[in-house]
Order: sequence, then structure tokens, then C-alpha cells
Amino acid sequence: MDEYKPKHKKYIIPNPYNIPVHDQGNKNNCTSHAFSSMLEYQLSEMFKERTLIDVDDLWEKQKKFGTATEEGDRMDGPFIIAEKYGVKFKTDSGKKGIFFLSGRIEWD
Repeated sequence: MDEYKPKHKKYIIPNPYNIPVHDQGNKNNCTSHAFSSMLEYQLSEMFKERTLIDVDDLWEKQKKFGTATEEGDRMDGPFIIAEKYGVKFKTDSGKKGIFFLSGRIEWD
């Protein structure tokens, strides 16, 4: 098989809000981390400042409300939770709340 050689030496994913890379450690919550990263980019753009999701809270909701077990979750699990129960977020300036996929926000 021929070796793949990319056209560009570097692939850069834009990260204007300096969103950190999530590390799931020894938990099987990769869906929580992937979903959180996606939503952090979306919320950061919406608020025009870095906005982070409470990944542990999302994972606990996934387990509590039945979309996940300690073994992991389905791809749609975090979406179901975010739609029904929302996800906790916090901006760099200190705004906090719960964001629902409908766009509704419950502010702390």
C-alpha cells in the first residue's frame, strides 16, 4: 500500500477560544467528551468568550437518566440528555447556567 502524503504539512483546527482538549481518563464516557467539545465551540461562539461544559455532570446525568452505563453510551445519549435535562456551562467571565438544545438557558 502506498503511503499517504498530505498536501499540507500541518492540519490546524481553528480554536479561537482556546478550548481545552478533554481527557476521559479511565472512564468510558467518550460520548460526553465528544459532545462537550462540540457544544463548547458552539456556546463560545454564541457568548463570544470561552465557555466550558461540566463533562462530569453530563456523564452523571447520562448514567442517572438511563442512556449510559459504566460500560459507555450510545452516540445519541448526550443529545438526549442535553435536550431533556440540559448541560451545565460556565464562561470565562463567570456566567453560569444550564443550556438546553432548544436554545433555552437557565441562568445561575
